[in-house]
Amino acid sequence: MIVLPADATDEQIKQLVIDWIAVVAEERYEEALGMLYQGNINPFWDSADPDGQRWTPELLRLAIASEGCLDESVDQGYRAAPVTAKVEKSFAEYYRFDWLSEEYPHFGEYTIVDYAGIIHCDLPLTNPDPKLDYTEDFVSSLTLRMFVRRVLSGLALELSMIHCM
Repeated sequence: MIVLPADATDEQIKQLVIDWIAVVAEERYEEALGMLYQGNINPFWDSADPDGQRWTPELLRLAIASEGCLDESVDQGYRAAPVTAKVEKSFAEYYRFDWLSEEYPHFGEYTIVDYAGIIHCDLPLTNPDPKLDYTEDFVSSLTLRMFVRRVLSGLALELSMIHCM
């Protein structure tokens, strides 16, 4: 697990998200999961086990390939793409990070005690089919939700959901 300082800046957190996406884009799913706090998949995700299924390398691959369906029969062949100059502007446009605060102390059941903030961003994807209109990596409607979790020595990212908006 990569731990940022407790006083990490917005930019440090965003860079860690970008670094994580780069590892996922190389299909190094086990390593990518090792960069994160290992929490349960969000129980509100329809396809997830309500008892709190944990992320596995195969589940991470499938969530991306199936546009968040977690269903092998829906595998569209999508793969994550790194945040490069080609997609940087679009990525920045759809990247959102909100700190929890005294004025906004929780997001549902996730409180300021355990969590520092929440990230939503659109995941860049590769073109799965050369016959399609687009020919370069693109920022998709596949949304990544991560929490910035408080850990004993600082802050860590926790993957909550990957879903299609």
